[in-house]
Amino acid sequence: MKKALLLVALMTLSVWANSALAIFSDVPMQHPNAKAIDYVRDEGIVSGYPDGTFKPEQPINRAEFTKIIIEAVLGQAPLEHAGECFPDVNSEEWFYPYVCYAKRVEIISGFPDKTFRPGQNISFAEAAKIVANSFHMQTGLGEPWYQPYIDALEEKNAVPPSLQDPAELLTRGEMAEIIYRIVGSDLFKAENALAALKQEVIDLTNAERQKAGLSALKHNSYLESSAQAHSDDMQQRDYFQHDTPEGKTPTERIKGSGYLHEFDQCNCNKSYAVGENLGKGQTTAKQAIENWMNSPEHKANILNEKFSEIGIGITEITEQNNGNFQGYFWVQNFGDIKME
Repeated sequence: MKKALLLVALMTLSVWANSALAIFSDVPMQHPNAKAIDYVRDEGIVSGYPDGTFKPEQPINRAEFTKIIIEAVLGQAPLEHAGECFPDVNSEEWFYPYVCYAKRVEIISGFPDKTFRPGQNISFAEAAKIVANSFHMQTGLGEPWYQPYIDALEEKNAVPPSLQDPAELLTRGEMAEIIYRIVGSDLFKAENALAALKQEVIDLTNAERQKAGLSALKHNSYLESSAQAHSDDMQQRDYFQHDTPEGKTPTERIKGSGYLHEFDQCNCNKSYAVGENLGKGQTTAKQAIENWMNSPEHKANILNEKFSEIGIGITEITEQNNGNFQGYFWVQNFGDIKME
């Protein structure tokens, strides 16, 4: 009987010992970032090294961090990019599409000398800005420049306890911890999926404009606010029109979002243009763009050379919104403001 009990105890100890080495050879279960490292590995966000290690205490450079965050947001590599985005980011480098995508959607801006410095190890302050921008976190004003981004991460409980000094270099383990605390949250999964879908609409819209020789549209938060409010309203009150049931037009709604605030305040030579596309029932961004491009009126908005900015609203259709439809309500708000 004692031998049997001893055997059970030894088997239990053996299972525990093996699980302690199950992640990576240099990441025991008691490591403060073990659960996070396990998560990013299982999700295919970050892999280890060929020798079976993860090197959790090793600093991570700016190119590596940008690639990992972009893939964590999109769930895949970004669409192809053409042209120079930074003088020190060569198109033949593995990180080129990620860095250029991040610049295109204004996640990163580079240094004052116009470089990106891909091989430079990233600081906590720099990483906080990239993460906050990538996941569309609300940031206020503050000094120094990085404080609003760190505050945004702290509000989401996304700052590992080991990070105290904004200037300290981020390690691979801390990088995994930040991603785990954000992407691992069910709420963030839903929000990030929606943000990625909106970005896909913008990317596909700009791809159509590029074919026509037009400049790309830049994301504008006021236009997004107007578009999202309208898609939510159509879903909640079950209608599908440019004007609200009260008769508020797209121009009035866009103006109400704050988009034209500076325009209205400027005593100068000025002009503006706004427009809107609606869709209902499409299940993918590609389907929405294809439907719009097959409609002369909607295509005219997408290829309008007067527009320079865009915001997207997407709301999932529910059972109350006519049983014949599935997918989403889609709203594109376009705009341009010129002031001299």
